[in-house]
Amino acid sequence: MATAPTQKGVSLIEMLVAIVVFGLAIPALTRNWYDVTVRSSRSEALADAGFYAAQMMEEITARRFDEELNPPWTPEAHFGPETGESGWDAFDDVDDFDGYVNTTSDGFTRTVEVDYIGLNGTQWEASAQESDFKRVAVRVSKPQAGVVNVTMTTIIGRY
Repeated sequence: MATAPTQKGVSLIEMLVAIVVFGLAIPALTRNWYDVTVRSSRSEALADAGFYAAQMMEEITARRFDEELNPPWTPEAHFGPETGESGWDAFDDVDDFDGYVNTTSDGFTRTVEVDYIGLNGTQWEASAQESDFKRVAVRVSKPQAGVVNVTMTTIIGRY
């Protein structure tokens, strides 16, 4: 008895079904890939901003507390580099960095703010007069990276 030949291959209907299934899956996969890419680049930008903030904070905390070696300290109105000084040598104490702004080679902007603070009970508060403590805040931002903002704050005492 003779057997009927078996057909091998893909029919036109099977091919169309496969194309429709892939057509429905590709937009979902593309969207997920885009989301992962965006989150990954934002995470990288946040890590870079944290690095730049820490780098700036290390530069500042390596300096002495004030231009004066003993109280009275420099009035807050005179924070910033002293007149006549220029370049990196102008930043010889913590408060010289107040108002410092620079942009890194890859577009991050670093801003520094220094002010006197005092302890009121259990809370640190801005002080209207000179005290033995200064608060240093370093802010790093990069708007092009999807609004990346990192702030690092520390308190430096004269002790």
